[in-house]
Amino acid sequence: MAQNKSRRLLWAVCLAALAAFVAALIAFEIGCPIRRITGLPCPGCGMFRAAVAFLSGDFALSFRLHPLLIPAGIGLMALFHAGPLRLTKRAKNAVAFALGGLFLAV
Repeated sequence: MAQNKSRRLLWAVCLAALAAFVAALIAFEIGCPIRRITGLPCPGCGMFRAAVAFLSGDFALSFRLHPLLIPAGIGLMALFHAGPLRLTKRAKNAVAFALGGLFLAV
């Protein structure tokens, strides 16, 4: 029981840190840190704008901004919430490598 409590606390701290990081990026108008440092777009550049377009119902714009939004979402759900799928560790690794390869290809 104490282990569950500490795990939840760890997740809460991680999510709070991530939220603070994203808020700082937005507040200081930094944008993508990888693009800012290297001048090259990272594999995830455009993903947030694509998600906003998708949630607004503009699926064509979403696909133009980042074609991997839907496959990445499905793949991440398969990796982190694989209860009904019962994926083995080997299958989860295959999904992770496939997503990574797709991101590098785009």
